[in-house]
Amino acid sequence: MGATFGLLARAGTPKEVMDVLASAFEKTSKDQGYQSRLDGMGFEYRYMTTAEASKYWDEVVTRMQPLVLQARPK
Repeated sequence: MGATFGLLARAGTPKEVMDVLASAFEKTSKDQGYQSRLDGMGFEYRYMTTAEASKYWDEVVTRMQPLVLQARPK
């Protein structure tokens, strides 16, 4: 079992804003203190760029959509 966390922004958010947020998250992901705290809680942390995260979620939706549709009450 796992969990995925990320920051989502509204469609149309200016690229400049997205770039600032992405840079801050990337910097945090490289911080040894932050990584140590996550390790201490048993979390595995992997930073993804905006493009990598978009691709990841597209793949999740493609994989999970048939299961969700199948589980819907009729």
